[in-house]
Formats: sequence, C-alpha cells, structure tokens
Amino acid sequence: AIKKGIYYKDVMEGKRKAGDSLRFSDDSVEITVEVTRTGTVQLKRGCANILNMLGAMESGWGPMVQLVTGMWSQSDSEFQDPLEIIKLAQDKQKLWYKERYEFKRVALGA
Repeated sequence: AIKKGIYYKDVMEGKRKAGDSLRFSDDSVEITVEVTRTGTVQLKRGCANILNMLGAMESGWGPMVQLVTGMWSQSDSEFQDPLEIIKLAQDKQKLWYKERYEFKRVALGA
C-alpha cells in the first residue's frame, strides 16, 4: 500500500505538485520540506535550521538541536504531515495551536 500524506488530495487535484517546497519559519527556526507525489513531505538533509539558538531554547525548540545535528543532518526523512516534524522538534505528543505552525509555499529561488 502507498503511504498517502496530508497533501495527497491537493496533489491529485493539481493544487500542489511533487517537488513543491513548503516552509515554516519563526524568529528561531526554519524548516523547509518538499511535497512528494503521494502527498507526504520530505525533510531533506540540512533543511531544518536553527537561526537563533538562545531564542530556540527559550521558545521550546530545544529538542530540535539534537535532531538538526544528528538524524536530520545525516539522511532525508519522510513524514505524512509536516506537523509531525514540529512535534519532534519540540518533543510534544500534541500541538495545541496548530495554526501557529503553517508551512507556506516557497517561491523558487527563495
């Protein structure tokens, strides 16, 4: 069976296409993912970055430090929903304010 992601319907309807980049960023971190043809997202090596270490530690992104220097720097990872990445980065089971973590389309060359 094919693992379908949150963007599967959008890809099928042509609203998104495989290879589209989506990015979440705030003052402390930046995470860029790529949509696959099955609607999952791929976090490529080096595409999750901490922009401000102190700010990241103060605003709950501490667990991301280990991921950025470890697992996420060594290989690409696939997720069904980009919010799974946020949960890992903050070591949370549940996100209360999902709308705070919007992944927006990245213009080419940005």
